[in-house]
Amino acid sequence: MDGAACSSGILPAEAWDTGASKEDQALARAICRAACPCLRQCRQYALGPSGVSVGGIAGGLSEGERQVIRRNRKQAAGGLPCIKRP
Repeated sequence: MDGAACSSGILPAEAWDTGASKEDQALARAICRAACPCLRQCRQYALGPSGVSVGGIAGGLSEGERQVIRRNRKQAAGGLPCIKRP
């Protein structure tokens, strides 16, 4: 996205990718959340339809965080069965 923190050169492009170190990903996430004017649009895209696949940090969220949000949305909408515990 034009004007996004991840395209500004603040950090090397690799810092936003899946293979980045935990430290780089934490820094990328912090920059994204604190300084990116495109955060909302990016997050909407990254959490969009299940066909959209975005790796690394996007919308201030890691891949794992986005998976949890998607799963919770499906469960809240009745798309996933609730697990009954004994």
